[in-house]
Amino acid sequence: MSRFLESICINKKIAENLPLHQARMNRTIRDHYGPNATTPNLREVIKANYLDPDVRYKCRILYDREISQIEFHPYVAKSIDTLECVINNTIDYSYKLTDRKVLNNLKATSGADEIIIIKNGLITDSRYSNLAFLKDGSWYTPSTPLLKGTKRQKLIKEGMLHETLLKKEDLNSFEKVKLVNAMLDWGKAPSIPIKNIKI
Repeated sequence: MSRFLESICINKKIAENLPLHQARMNRTIRDHYGPNATTPNLREVIKANYLDPDVRYKCRILYDREISQIEFHPYVAKSIDTLECVINNTIDYSYKLTDRKVLNNLKATSGADEIIIIKNGLITDSRYSNLAFLKDGSWYTPSTPLLKGTKRQKLIKEGMLHETLLKKEDLNSFEKVKLVNAMLDWGKAPSIPIKNIKI
């Protein structure tokens, strides 16, 4: 069974943000199998020409030393209206893994639509995305994510997001929160009022 995965947005038959996905895959393979391990070229293996250009797809790539499976699924964003803070001080999700048991078990403890994971008093991520918080017209993202997502990296480079250390007690100083991941269009992703977070 594959150990790692990449989730890539296919929009109008184009794989979005591919260089950052490639960099993450390269880093993952070399960290686990040595600095000389060869890595697949995502641009060569993702064949999206036959896909419907009017449908946004999630390309799910499973791999360990090599790619074992590539799947394309039409993507429908989940409706998220409420979030709840949950604490886990030992969680480690530095690499994008196929085994998400620890994340799903945390979600099972909450009655909210999604969770915000707090580690050692610091805000990290939701179960399946990075986070962005709005204050005075600017968006801030925790500098302590569990996983440095590719969309998060892109938005930081573009100046749309600003990294900062965020503690649980800082939440009420913000106005809204957005979920950030490869599949969500930043401009269209809903902004959720902070009051909808159970702290």
